[in-house]
Amino acid sequence: MRPKLVFVDGIDRIEAGCDCEAVVSGDALVLSIAAASIVAKVVRDRLMMQIGASHPGYGFERHMGYSVPEHCRALVALGPTVHHRRSFAPVAAAYGALDGIADGLADGPAYDLLAP
Repeated sequence: MRPKLVFVDGIDRIEAGCDCEAVVSGDALVLSIAAASIVAKVVRDRLMMQIGASHPGYGFERHMGYSVPEHCRALVALGPTVHHRRSFAPVAAAYGALDGIADGLADGPAYDLLAP
């Protein structure tokens, strides 16, 4: 069964192979958007719990990936993981710092920091 209409929370419509309606504040106005938002947050939180178990020290299981002081301190102390979004300024800065270190070393600790 193919949908006839897709609602998107926000101002931008997407190509969905059917009609698409963008609804600003859609999670407050459209029940299906509100339900999808809850499902997405639950799935995200479960994934963050798994990532937290795989990468101790970052606190993913507590802050769920939000940019809280604990997360930023861990990023500086431990470096970024494969799960960090490179477009986030502190992550980009951490990768830039690691690249600078790695440029001066043929082999060694800087490469270990880049490992997941």
